[in-house]
Amino acid sequence: EDAKTVQQLIQQERFVEFLFENRRYYDVRRWGIYEEVESEPIKGMNVEGTKEVFYIRVIPNTSRIGARIVNKRLNWLPIPLNEVRLLPSLDQNPGWGE
Repeated sequence: EDAKTVQQLIQQERFVEFLFENRRYYDVRRWGIYEEVESEPIKGMNVEGTKEVFYIRVIPNTSRIGARIVNKRLNWLPIPLNEVRLLPSLDQNPGWGE
């Protein structure tokens, strides 16, 4: 398998293994795929389907879910302001001011 395939397998495994541990927030940023992932439609399970089709991923058709907006500043966390002030040559991450 090539490196890209292995990376995708690792990403999928981390998604499944750490589903309710809030690690994906940091994973997608570390891997540089935040904008790509956040631009995808939200998917869910077919809860109204029979047991044969329940696990088929579907895109909900509801007015409660609007278009997803990617906030590019969320690619990076802010550097603490006191650190930026201690080292004037240090630039704050994009979108976080100073």
